[in-house]
Amino acid sequence: LRQANVRYHLIGGQSFFDRREIRDFLAYLKALINPNDDVAVKSNYVVPEKYVASATHEFHFFNGAGTATRLTAVFRAQTGHAYSWVFFGDANNDGTSGNDSFYMPSGPNDPKVTWSTSPSDPTGSIQAANFWSFVNGTDLKHYMGQIVPANRSANPVQKTIDLHLEQDIPLSFKDTRLKLFVDCLNFANIFKKSWGANTGMDFGNGYSGYSRPIASATVNASGQYVYTFSSSTLGSQLVFTDLSRWQLQVGARLEF
Repeated sequence: LRQANVRYHLIGGQSFFDRREIRDFLAYLKALINPNDDVAVKSNYVVPEKYVASATHEFHFFNGAGTATRLTAVFRAQTGHAYSWVFFGDANNDGTSGNDSFYMPSGPNDPKVTWSTSPSDPTGSIQAANFWSFVNGTDLKHYMGQIVPANRSANPVQKTIDLHLEQDIPLSFKDTRLKLFVDCLNFANIFKKSWGANTGMDFGNGYSGYSRPIASATVNASGQYVYTFSSSTLGSQLVFTDLSRWQLQVGARLEF
């Protein structure tokens, strides 16, 4: 419209400050000014790395001008949503569960932390060993002796392949073209369910949005955290079925 000098009035459009990249940039600026601003420390929706590669090949299956066929393949790879490690349950007794940032012990002998006991684990050593075995396979080991900062972990890398098939249809009207197209989104998922699967932690009520609980905690008479770690306190990564399925869409576009 601008190029054609056509006057228009936009109603309900996205404002400059509503743009995703602007929100992320402002959040980083706020975090630089105030590192204790948990919300601004790192945007909930930041995607640290994203790679896109595409290739198009043009065919001429039909005789005549304006009947080109194009096939485009697009490969995308990107890290998943950032998430925060939190306590399972209501660690600070504020009435809200799953929103308390997790304190990562400095080591197995951290004086601030002890372990709950049970008849099958009278000293708590079994769950402590299980906890440290799990930690060694995560980035939690980089935050020993401190509260884990917001959004310092990320869901698994997402990889997808999309196909776009487009056919030009000539029309008798001058400078008018009809394009028929078929899109297959997440094409590789047709052949194997694990290909193109979108997995990770879902959006919760953590202090920065996406969160993963790891252990519950109470406080004993000595002021120590009493940790409980088990499969029931550890948040499991989900498979987002709707995002992982292959999808097919067809359409037409008239250009003039």
